[in-house]
Amino acid sequence: MGGKSVHTGNDDAMLLSKLKEGSSEAFNALYDKYWQIVYASAFKRLGNVDQAKDITQDFFLQLWLKRKELQILHLPA
Repeated sequence: MGGKSVHTGNDDAMLLSKLKEGSSEAFNALYDKYWQIVYASAFKRLGNVDQAKDITQDFFLQLWLKRKELQILHLPA
């Protein structure tokens, strides 16, 4: 069977757990999965390409820098 996994929440939980341990691979997987969603959300609110890019970059930078202390239960939210 092809298509997306129905275990996205479990996949995210595993990636977030590995991220907390310092896994750059987990960070890259989360970035690849969510950068477009974060950017689109920022652009929708700001209406400015450069600001949306800056917000997206800052979001992922903070995700990495604060990975050990963040308590994320549902990443898409």
